[in-house]
Amino acid sequence: MASVQASPPKLNPEQILEQMGQLALSDLEQVMNKGYYLLAEKKAPHLSKRETELFTIINQGFSDEFYLRYKSLSEKLPSENFTPDEREEFISLNDKMEERSAERLLALVELAELRQTTVEELANQLGISAATVYGSRIH
Repeated sequence: MASVQASPPKLNPEQILEQMGQLALSDLEQVMNKGYYLLAEKKAPHLSKRETELFTIINQGFSDEFYLRYKSLSEKLPSENFTPDEREEFISLNDKMEERSAERLLALVELAELRQTTVEELANQLGISAATVYGSRIH
């Protein structure tokens, strides 16, 4: 046999205020603090789960060690003074950067679509330069 639970009667704002007026000062302060918290929570914009995931992708960078090594190897580019191992390492690091740039750009495109704006406008709102959007340093 299924049990039926009755929901408590809904109070209107006047009834709530009347009940609050009967509280002790410390209890009233506690209720008011919680009320302010609830109000702020309802007013504050919230990201959807997908927006949060997209921001995680957009903001994902590489370690400082990665960048230092990439910079060190890229400085050898003009002279082509690579050892075979350094050349392979540079290609691998560059491939990782390009892959991350593509993932980031796809995330920006999807986020722009969700927010019904352009990638350029979204990047501007987020303070991301075109160079970082389209492939320079991603950090």
